[in-house]
Amino acid sequence: MLKRISILIVAVMALAGFTAAKALDDATIDQWLGSMSELQSWAATQDDVDDEFDAPERIDDMDFEAMLAETAREHEEIQTIIRRHGYENEDEWAAAGSRILRATMASEMRMTSGKQEEMEQALREIDEHPQLSDEQKERMRQQIEQQMAAFAGLFEDVPDEDIEAVQRRRDAIMDVMDAD
Repeated sequence: MLKRISILIVAVMALAGFTAAKALDDATIDQWLGSMSELQSWAATQDDVDDEFDAPERIDDMDFEAMLAETAREHEEIQTIIRRHGYENEDEWAAAGSRILRATMASEMRMTSGKQEEMEQALREIDEHPQLSDEQKERMRQQIEQQMAAFAGLFEDVPDEDIEAVQRRRDAIMDVMDAD
């Protein structure tokens, strides 16, 4: 019996080690930003790359990791670039990118908490709009409330340490995200 408990404890500890991800650090962020900078330079020379990211139909359908990995798998040059920046494979690069993007969006949401007030104001304006029927008002209200809930829940699980890491590198991240 003691042997079984010992094996169970070791198994649980091993599993915990696999599931507990190390917090983002500046080196990880810089590594990914370096790959993205080079990828953007390469993409600027390609005719077909800009149109590849199809926007999800719903906010809660955003899967950054899957989108990044899929695009990397489709282009040999992307695979070469990410390996040149120290990534073993597309999944490792996509996982880092997803964490950085999710943490960045969570950070931006925290910094713009006034958006909630803007949305509530928009709901009040809808309610007071004289040219909208009650049915139109209700439909618009439901859509806005669904979007607000989906967006708020999308980044709830982002660790505070990841958010703090991207806040330290915010300018560099925004430069890469805003690059054409």
